[in-house]
Amino acid sequence: MRLSVLLLICLFVLCCTGAMNRTCRRLRVSPGAAAAVGLLLLAASQFSVELLSVTLDIAAFAALLLAAAMAARAEGALVCVPVSMACGLLAWFLCAVFPSACEPGLLIALPAAFAARFLFPDARRALLVTQLSPLLYGAVVAVEDWYLFDYAFQNIGDAARFDAQICAAALLAALWYIPSPRFAGRGEAEKTT
Repeated sequence: MRLSVLLLICLFVLCCTGAMNRTCRRLRVSPGAAAAVGLLLLAASQFSVELLSVTLDIAAFAALLLAAAMAARAEGALVCVPVSMACGLLAWFLCAVFPSACEPGLLIALPAAFAARFLFPDARRALLVTQLSPLLYGAVVAVEDWYLFDYAFQNIGDAARFDAQICAAALLAALWYIPSPRFAGRGEAEKTT
């Protein structure tokens, strides 16, 4: 079973049981909508579109569009693009260092999840970074293949990249429950006054 399928099933169950209510409040979405999106992405992950020399996974593109629509009204949403690009390059480096990783989606997701958690206090912009970074990683891999092998076929949003998108979002949700060191001193200062 793919990692994204397992995580999307877990998302659906956690939303239906109420365990994701706090995370959904942070994202300003209803748990029912989050559960429905999880099921729709699960269904869409079975389809891909091939146009000319580009293969596009529908679920990966849909997840990116949903995150972009959520972050569209946030101030400074364009800052997510260079951060996502840096995370994609770091993910490419991690995959080069650990080429035989058993879960490449998790390896690709790590830089995006940590950068989104500790650089963006706004939950919607953080979610956009987790969804954009794996696709930019795919663009880096496509450029590498073109440069090294003169291979023009691009696979944007394949199974490993969709796994990385869903895994990065799940890691981000888990990391939200760890206090940020940037805001840790603020609570102690308020207690002393």
